[in-house]
Amino acid sequence: MLSTSLRFTLVIFLAVTVPILIATLVANLYASKELKAEAEEKLALQANSLPGNVVHWDEYLIKALQNLSIQPEIISMDPQQQKPILEKMAKVYPHIYLVSTIDLKGINIARNFL
Repeated sequence: MLSTSLRFTLVIFLAVTVPILIATLVANLYASKELKAEAEEKLALQANSLPGNVVHWDEYLIKALQNLSIQPEIISMDPQQQKPILEKMAKVYPHIYLVSTIDLKGINIARNFL
């Protein structure tokens, strides 16, 4: 037989511990659902904006190449004249890490770095 003080301690322990465990589980389930819904919403927004970003990036690169193609130094196909222009282009368009020209056989003529 348990003493009265031990029974009283067990009752208080159970009365406090069980509600805390239940509250923790409910809060965890609620937070999990909220985080999942938020993540799904963010992924959907990114997926919806992706085609527009690709089109924008394509237009950006086309303009850059059109600008480069009209430069007399590039038209000359002289590597000594092309290299400074390619280096400047890489500075103007920081998202482009490599700018190079190739001949009709696919051989690299010049590029913005060694």
